[in-house]
Amino acid sequence: MFVVVVIILLFLLVFSSLLANFKLGRVIIFIVTLLLLYAVFLFIKYTPDKEYYTWWINFPEFSIDKEPTFQLVAAYIRAHKYGYQFLHVSFLSVYSFLFLLLISRFTKNVYVITLLYIPLIFIFYGTQLRYFLGYFAAILGFYYLFVSKRNILAILFFVFAVLSHYSLILFVPFFFLYKIKTKFFVRISYLSLAVFVGYTVLTTIIFNLFSGLRFLFYLKGDLVSSYAGGIFAFGTLLPIYILVHQYYNYRLKINPKLASDDRFNFLYKMSIIPMIYIGIAITVQVIGHRFIMTGMLFPILLFFYKFNEVKDLKKKLQFYSLFFILYILVFIHFNFSVGLVLGEWEMVQEMNKMLKSNEMIKYLIY
Repeated sequence: MFVVVVIILLFLLVFSSLLANFKLGRVIIFIVTLLLLYAVFLFIKYTPDKEYYTWWINFPEFSIDKEPTFQLVAAYIRAHKYGYQFLHVSFLSVYSFLFLLLISRFTKNVYVITLLYIPLIFIFYGTQLRYFLGYFAAILGFYYLFVSKRNILAILFFVFAVLSHYSLILFVPFFFLYKIKTKFFVRISYLSLAVFVGYTVLTTIIFNLFSGLRFLFYLKGDLVSSYAGGIFAFGTLLPIYILVHQYYNYRLKINPKLASDDRFNFLYKMSIIPMIYIGIAITVQVIGHRFIMTGMLFPILLFFYKFNEVKDLKKKLQFYSLFFILYILVFIHFNFSVGLVLGEWEMVQEMNKMLKSNEMIKYLIY
């Protein structure tokens, strides 16, 4: 059955490429891709965070620090005596639609982008319900602010994003960094270095001055990793940002008009800005999971954006080859590197549990 699934996915890849040339076809692609996301994720019965969410739903006194969006849905679940699955389905349904709405602003074929992006962040996409509900809303907010110039709609998306997950307030620097006009990559690189040095110095001082306080043990716990582990997880992604910058310059060289293309520039800047968080992610890996790994969506979109304008067949094949080599390396890095290097396969095991908890997937591929 696994072979059949692969054949169907490849067929959809070819079929969607043909449909993408027509407006009605693009609508069909959108609907089919959304249904595929629903089929994979809505019927998952197990996630690593299910126990926490169930506890927060059943005992609201332990979730008073959670965001209003979650509180409203949790109250509804308690009132109607539903369970965790209602939260899972409702949140995933909404942010899967927001995800496709977002990428449809930049591509005619949302299926291809989805097929490439979701495997990179599979376990997070199906687990971090509150975060992704807000994340895609926040990115849409930036799109409507900087590309569509629809400020009211942008504000509504931003408000919804923060009310869905408070950590998205960390997107505030994006607003100011996006407005850098000249030497964008150089300035973001210097700023990233400054953030790393500043954060390292500050945390060192704090830990030395207040090492006796109990709450600092929390900072040194689950969310804080060793420098070596953090550098391995996120520092190794630095070459990706350099290659994105070089690719951007090459595309401008063959088509200078792209310099005034708001969508193209949006994808480039949103690809590069997450680099500023690497210095923090080295010690607080959850920042890397939420802003760097999820941000890999933008290099994928940037690569395919008006790619048909690259007429040199040899150069086109070189780009495709380099893209897929890098994609495979990043996919392995995000999903299997910890197991391959340290022999710790917990993430892979959790992913396997998630897939098996979906009876349809269990039937098709196990």
